[in-house]
Order: sequence, then C-alpha cells, then structure tokens
Amino acid sequence: MSVAGTSRSSKEPSVLSKEKKSDPATKKVGKLGSLSASTTMDNKLLREKIERMEAGRPFVQWRSRQ
Repeated sequence: MSVAGTSRSSKEPSVLSKEKKSDPATKKVGKLGSLSASTTMDNKLLREKIERMEAGRPFVQWRSRQ
C-alpha cells in the first residue's frame, strides 16, 4: 500500500540526493577523505621503505646480468 504522492520511480533521482551532491560541505568531506586515503598510502609506503633500509635490503629486486 502506498501513500499518494510518496511513490517514486526507480529512475527518478531523489531531491535529497541532488542537494547532497551539490552541497559544498559534502564536496569538502569527499576531498578530505581522498586526502586522508592518499596520506595513509604514503605512510604505508614510507614504513615499508624504512623497514627495507633498516634490514639492508634493496627497494627493487634486481636481475643479474648473465
């Protein structure tokens, strides 16, 4: 049973979702999330680099020239 005026077609986007997409705060949160992910990846790579330096291992596996 549906209430008159409340049913929507699955193809029609919600008005609320349009507002969220254009909201400056939502865009800023998305950019900050992306920045956070990038910083996390950089930290992970730096930790791996430090571990390899402390262990005396090269960063890249070199092939011998035979």
